Amino acid sequence: MVQNTFLLNLPEWFSVGAARYIAYGWDEEMDDYVRAYFRKDTQKEFHQLSKQEAVILGQSVWNYMVEEYGRIYMSNVLNLTRINRNEQSSIAYTLGIPFKQFLKGWADYYKQINEPVLNAYGDLPEDPIKKIKNSKKGTFTDVAISPDGRRLVYVENIKGKHKVIHRNLETGKENVISRGGQYIINQRLDDELPKIAWQDSITVGILSSKRGVSTLEVINVETKKGFSRSTDRFLRINDFSFSPSGNQIVMSASVNGQTDLFIFNLRRNTVRRINNDKYDDLSPSFVEGERALIFSSNRPLDSLSNIKDLNTFNLYIWPTDSSFSKSYAPLKTISNDTKPIARGKEIIYLSDQKGVTNVFYFNTETGINRQLTKFSHSLDDLSYSFETSTLAYSVGDMEGEYIYAEPDFDVDINVFTPQTPRQQRILAKIVADRLNAQQEREQEQSIEETEVLPDTTIISTDTIDTEQVQEVEPDKEQANIIDTDDYQFDLTPEQSDDFLDTDDYAFERSNNQPTQRRQPDIQGKSTFLSNYRKFRRKSQIEGPFEYTPKFSTNFVTTTIGVDPLLGFGLKLKGNMSDILQNHIMSGGVFLSFRDLKSGGIFAEYQYLKHLIDFKAEYRRETFFVDPESESAQLADDRHKYVKNEVIIGASYPFSVRSRVEFNPFYLNTQFHSLSPLYTQFPDPDLSRQVSHFGGFNLSYVFDDSEVLGRNAIVGTRAKAVFTSMNSFTDKEQSFNKITVDIRHYEEIFRSMTFAVRGFYGQYFNNKRETFLLGGMDNWLFFDNAERPNQQHPLNFNNFEENQDIYFVDYITSLRGFDYNTFNGSKVALFNAELRIPIARVLYRGFIGSNFVRNFSFVGFYDIGTAWTSISPFDDESEQNVDIITTGPNGPFVARVQNFSNKWLYSWGAGARTVFLGYYIKFDVAWPTINYTVQDPKFYFTLGYDF
Repeated sequence: MVQNTFLLNLPEWFSVGAARYIAYGWDEEMDDYVRAYFRKDTQKEFHQLSKQEAVILGQSVWNYMVEEYGRIYMSNVLNLTRINRNEQSSIAYTLGIPFKQFLKGWADYYKQINEPVLNAYGDLPEDPIKKIKNSKKGTFTDVAISPDGRRLVYVENIKGKHKVIHRNLETGKENVISRGGQYIINQRLDDELPKIAWQDSITVGILSSKRGVSTLEVINVETKKGFSRSTDRFLRINDFSFSPSGNQIVMSASVNGQTDLFIFNLRRNTVRRINNDKYDDLSPSFVEGERALIFSSNRPLDSLSNIKDLNTFNLYIWPTDSSFSKSYAPLKTISNDTKPIARGKEIIYLSDQKGVTNVFYFNTETGINRQLTKFSHSLDDLSYSFETSTLAYSVGDMEGEYIYAEPDFDVDINVFTPQTPRQQRILAKIVADRLNAQQEREQEQSIEETEVLPDTTIISTDTIDTEQVQEVEPDKEQANIIDTDDYQFDLTPEQSDDFLDTDDYAFERSNNQPTQRRQPDIQGKSTFLSNYRKFRRKSQIEGPFEYTPKFSTNFVTTTIGVDPLLGFGLKLKGNMSDILQNHIMSGGVFLSFRDLKSGGIFAEYQYLKHLIDFKAEYRRETFFVDPESESAQLADDRHKYVKNEVIIGASYPFSVRSRVEFNPFYLNTQFHSLSPLYTQFPDPDLSRQVSHFGGFNLSYVFDDSEVLGRNAIVGTRAKAVFTSMNSFTDKEQSFNKITVDIRHYEEIFRSMTFAVRGFYGQYFNNKRETFLLGGMDNWLFFDNAERPNQQHPLNFNNFEENQDIYFVDYITSLRGFDYNTFNGSKVALFNAELRIPIARVLYRGFIGSNFVRNFSFVGFYDIGTAWTSISPFDDESEQNVDIITTGPNGPFVARVQNFSNKWLYSWGAGARTVFLGYYIKFDVAWPTINYTVQDPKFYFTLGYDF
């Protein structure tokens, strides 16, 4: 298949469209959209479409290729694309025609096959009662009209945040009766909940879920008062409906992987299971005026339906005064019949019998089945009031979502539409499969006749008599009309050769070979071939099975990294999880190129099955101070610093956007003097020092940001962390710390964003001066500020442990300055950036070059400061006082006060792009010190954001 590497950049219509075609084939959604796309006078180019639109059109391109040229060409195009990394040339070379000619053939193909359909089908009404202009922002998930036809309730879902809205159809006034849900960011929208149904003309039931617990609320639409019942005994409730008395509810619910029917008694708060089988039963409702239930199910209509697992949904009626096995299908079609609403002998339902989901009517007494609407776009939901003949339905396309209500709807009309080409192909394949299955059944029976004892009688239990079907001759006047309700073929054996099932082909006996009757098998009455055919005839539906975690590797990456302390090095990281991502394990190694000895490792396990997430983590860092590679004050000594940390944490989500984390930890630090001159050490026991710490991190994380592209983000991110570090060996080493980081991104035009960031950190108790201000993250050619004769965390002295090195925090980005320009126990930083992705702003089409597509300019302004005791707004702050000594034990100490600016700030510009798979940033900054602009400083860095 198509590989995702930095050298292979393909448009969405090609790569994702291929995946969608493999998953869904020629489905109804694609058929509807392509028909609407070519119905317009002018069509947008692929690069002018949204991602979702381009993907569906790409699906249609692959479907055209398979229908016109054959499935083998699809795999050939994909394989060739992996080699030449160009989708247009791959299609041209494989098919032997120019790519523009291929696209013209694609357009002509769909225009030609859909011309009869477009002439026969009609548009939606012009005035919907409710509309969402952009379907990407929201959708209508459920519609229900009151029994008296005067009120309508519907669910409006905007990115996961839903409202149940009541509308008075007589006055047109609306009011919200329920709210819930939460905004979904970069996740699949669950448009199945909430579900709504009317108990009576003023009371509605709302089935919703919060934190995985489902609840049924029954609310009066006028007073907004009511009661609730817990329905958390079910894994998921797909649909429900009230009984005429309002005391019972019939539900389609999932339990242990099966979707069956249940009756919930509201008064007794009891549940009765109606059936327990492997088939899916959906959209149940009580038949008004009858002691019966009607529902839609994919259970087989007959023995041949089960052979090929058609997985189509038909209507079934269950008389409640009999066993569920007495359920029957009043209408047998090779289509999906859903959303039934029944009163007496009349049924209103949705069906795709003609290829487009429309409203149909069926009378169980007369057997009359009529099509009531002929919209060119499939309907999503349906509701009908028999009392006032009011029809309500919802429909959505790429341009918007709509709700319609038609009073005095005429159910006596009969409209006719031809089948879509897609539906014709589906029916032809189904009939061919049925003919092959029937032939296989007859061959199996003839083989069994030769295997049984002479006095054994074979009785056929098939429910379809093919001989009677073949004797029926079609009406010549209606020869061109296909009746999907009772589709019959008049085929001779020679003509049936056109329908071949290459997956399950059964060879006929040769007519020139005499049939020999086999002797009875004493050991058994079946052969391997007959047993195999019986096995193939069985349904392929199995389960449900208990879930067993099976792990697979998600990724293994090797990349370069830069650590301000460890230097430039190589990062190796891997991740693996089970299918449901309940268990995630990750680990990594960092090896510094500075001395090939410094580095770090980490390993983490996460358990994410329940609401609260748990994790266990281990980290180890090793840092060597070598006189040959360090500009430190070490002439005779070599240091090795080791930090080991074990974290056991938990995370509780308030919503998909915010959570709180509690991470207790144990920290072990080790100092080793590697100098061979042990005689010069003041205390030999101090050549190896070990310290032990314990504490916790308490964090709050907020993130409602959405990624528009590479380094293009909109929304807000914030994180506040409180750290408590307690030393077990020396109480004076204990401290508390708090940091707050807030970032906001605002889109201006076509992914051009303005980003701001504020950061504040502070130590409490023991005021460690380990906030090091200056520089940028992943700075390839970094420098540390030269601060001779000044105490700071990066000072290393002979035969003395630098305890601050374990806890240093590099505070970036402050462009124009080196690392550790300022340090202190308190720090403040502000950044602002204007990010302009050139390609996305000037051109909306697909650009194959990763370098050009992700190229962007930025303008920035940075300002920050660090201090320990005196505020930078005070004249005697640390930045205004220099302490000059002649050494750690020198006889002279001078304190010099100046009146310099306490804040460091800079401005400048930069460029970003992707090169060899890495996101590279180049910045030039003009720093300002003491109100004087310094020479520009250049930065090459890796990574995103600030």
